[in-house]
This record gives sequence, C-alpha cells and structure tokens, in this order.
Amino acid sequence: GVGKTTIARIFSRAIRCQNRDENFNPCGECNSCLNSDVDIIEIDGASNNSVENIRDLISTVQYLPTNGPYRVFIIDDVPMLPRSAFNALLKTLEEPPSHVKFLFATTDPHKLIDTVLSRCIRFDLRPLSSDQLIKILGDVVQKESIKVDSEKVVELISGCAKGSLRDALSLMEQALSFGDGKSISFQDLEDALGIANLNDVQELIDAMIVADDQRMQQTYKSIISKGIFLNQLCTSILDQVYELIQKNNRNDFGTSEAFWIYETLSKDFSWALDSLSPFQTVGLILKKVTLRRSFFSGSQVITNNERQPTQQQVTNEVVEEEPEVKQDQTELKKKIISESLEAIQQSEQEQKEAGPVEEVPAEEALPEAELKEDRDFSFQGFLEHVGEFSPAMRTNLQHGNFLTPLSIEDNILSMELGFKSSAQVFADYFLEKEINEKLSNWSKRYFDVEKVNIKITVIDEQSDEGDFSSVNEQIMQEEEIERNNRQETIQNSDNVKIAEKLFSSKVDKIILNENN
Repeated sequence: GVGKTTIARIFSRAIRCQNRDENFNPCGECNSCLNSDVDIIEIDGASNNSVENIRDLISTVQYLPTNGPYRVFIIDDVPMLPRSAFNALLKTLEEPPSHVKFLFATTDPHKLIDTVLSRCIRFDLRPLSSDQLIKILGDVVQKESIKVDSEKVVELISGCAKGSLRDALSLMEQALSFGDGKSISFQDLEDALGIANLNDVQELIDAMIVADDQRMQQTYKSIISKGIFLNQLCTSILDQVYELIQKNNRNDFGTSEAFWIYETLSKDFSWALDSLSPFQTVGLILKKVTLRRSFFSGSQVITNNERQPTQQQVTNEVVEEEPEVKQDQTELKKKIISESLEAIQQSEQEQKEAGPVEEVPAEEALPEAELKEDRDFSFQGFLEHVGEFSPAMRTNLQHGNFLTPLSIEDNILSMELGFKSSAQVFADYFLEKEINEKLSNWSKRYFDVEKVNIKITVIDEQSDEGDFSSVNEQIMQEEEIERNNRQETIQNSDNVKIAEKLFSSKVDKIILNENN
C-alpha cells in the first residue's frame, strides 16, 4: 500500500513521453503522459503465472510500439511466477529489444531468483512513517470536510495502517460507513475496526501497574464483551506501554519494570494469539503481569522509588537499633523471612521439648584457645553449624559467601558476608533485625566469643570483584566439572570406541542419566 504499482504506471507513461525536456522530465500534457494505451501492458503475476502465459508475453515483445519510443510491461506480484516461468523469461531479460522495458512490482524481492535481480535496477519504497500518514489523513479530513472526535482518531487509523497509505484510506472509509458518512467517532472505530477505546486500554494498564487484579479482570472482560479484535487489543496495550516508557513520568512505574512488562507482553502475546484459547491465554498473561511483584524479588523488578545502593553494610551495633527496612518490601522477601522464622521457632521448640542440654562441668571445660582451634573457620563449617539450628537459614546463607577470612581479635569475631546483586533479596533477609540477632548469637556460641560484628555486602556483578562466587555457584561448578568428567570417561571408554569403529561414525553427544 505504498504505491508500487501506481508509480510503475506513472513511470511507464513518463518514459514514453515524446516531449521530455533537456533533463528528461515528462511534459505532463501529451497523450502518453495523460492516458494509458496499448503499448503499456499490465500483467498480474498471481493470475498469469503459467509458462504458457509467459510464452504469450514473449511472443508480443518483438512488436514495435504503435507510438512513442517504448513498449512497457508491468508485472505485479512478480514473485508469484514459478521458476519455470522465470526460466522462460530469462533469455528475454538478458537481451531485451531496445524498444521494451520491464517494470516488476513486489513486496518480497528476496523471493526473486538472483539471476533476475542481477539484471534489474532496484528501487525500494519504504512504508510511510506515522507522522506522514497523520499529515496525509489530516489533509483528507480537511478537504472532504470530515468531522472527527479528536486528533487521536486519525492517529489510531494511521497506527492500524502500519505504514500503508492504501490501508489507511480504506480504514477511514470503513469507519465513515459505520457513521453518518460525514464524521468519525471513537465508537465508529470500535465498530468498524475492532479497536479498543483508549480510555478502556488505559484503565486496563493502570490496573496492571498498581497490581489491582480484580479491576484488571473486570476491565478486560468489559473490553472483550464489546467484540474487540484480540490482536488489536494486544497491539493497543503494547503501544500504550511503549508511550509510558517514552514519557517515564510515573512514580509507581520504574523504567526497568516498564521494560520487563513490555518484553513479557510482547513475547507472550505472540504465541497467545495462536493458542487454542487465545482469549483465556491473553487474560492469564495480563494476570501474570498484574501479580508480577508477588512472583519476583525486588532485585528483578525495581521501580523509580526502589533504587538500591550497590553496597549495604551493617555491624552488630547497628543491628541493635531499629534497621532501615524498605516500606515496599516484596512478597518474596516477606515469604522467605516468614518461613525461615517459623522454621527457627519450630527448631527451638523441639530443643525445649527434648529437655535441657547437659552442661559440661567447669573443671572439664576446654581452654579458650583449644575451643577456637576446634572450630571450622571455613564457610562450609559455618553453614553446618547454622544448619543444626535452622536448615532454612543455612539454605539462604548458601546464596552468599565470606568476602574476607574470619578473624578474632580481643574476643571479637569479625565476619563479612557477600551476596551478588542478583541475590539482593537474601542480603536484605540477613539485614532483618531478628534474623541478624539470631545469626550473631549462634556465631557467639560456635566460635566462643563475646561479640560478633557482621557486615553484609552486596557485590555489583559488573564490578571488579567478578571472581566472587556464592556457595551455590561453587556447588554448580563442581557438579558441571563432574558431569564433564563423566562424559569424557564415557567418550573414551572401550565400548564406545568399538561402537564408533563398528558403525564408522562418531558419538556427537552424550546425555547423562542424572538419576544414576
């Protein structure tokens, strides 16, 4: 809809003009410029795509034009011609008579064979920009005295046209046919084109942003009940989210969160529209985005008011005071802390029910130096100790590691725990006052010290400390090494070598059975 065939017709008349000026511009007044004639032959490649049709065309090529310098053949939708038809035409294209010009029109030039493309001068016509379409449609509205509700009506039509002027004019005619023929309203666009009302779309997006699931579902059902085309609704939602990203003027909707929402909607909509139940699938996608903050941690979805510093530190003295806790903590963080505290309380209750621990007589107590030497100062030893009191806290600790070796000076233990920025939620977990106090008390008992200074540091994964790895990452690396060793052992085994020789082949891939 950008004018390929129209330009081909104009061009064919222009090159046949017999009164062109010194710059070869047509006069625009002669018969060749103003009217089509028998020397301009227009062929539809979609309906005239047999070898016989092409042979008929070739047989007429030798005839001279009745008037003017050229005979012009316009072939529209030229990729519809099969290879056999192109082969029949190829000799003529290689050595055309001097009085013949071929004009090919297509939206898919990549479908043409190279031997044809190499013999053509190519002109690429670009889709019209949104601003160009709006300007042209505005001129049409003014010249035809068409009344519109607002400029948004013209913008919606141009957006649905996707760069095609022909489609834009057709859509405008459809909208006019649903009204009185002299005006276009938003309701006319809804009825004619199946476009959702902008206010309804904005209401839907607002509900998603503030995580109001009930309002979002009601709005979505209301829009669907109006018979709106689902693909048009998905496009409108993406367009509105895109505008929000460009404006970036909402305090409850950060840029990184907006990018995540747009990417999620864009990917999920593409397969949802082809699913067995697209209306339900799109509804579930909108629900997923609405409830996003209950699924993801604050390190994954961050709003403008939730910017985190790269490093956070806390010492024992700070923990004794009320810590600064973000008011907008995510549901995931609350869940981790709640479950961990429940597990700790249950463990403590079981210890109480088991009865008091028998105390070691003072005379049998080990010297302080011996006690400290007995303790495992590695992170793994510390994890095992914590796991005796709370398996949940041990699991959370595995997302971090010691940044510096443990040190004891003047009966004071200094401990620095590091967490990567992707594990921000676990760093926040150990900054909680109650959790930090329990970890401090257990450390006192394990290392037999009077005081513990705990420092929590969040490592920027883009920083120079790229060699830092958590316990979980180390475990995964060890497992990966073990898998590679197992694969290499199998690859080099005698049975595999015999099989490769027997079948004269090579083993491309080894899949391990993880259950063994």
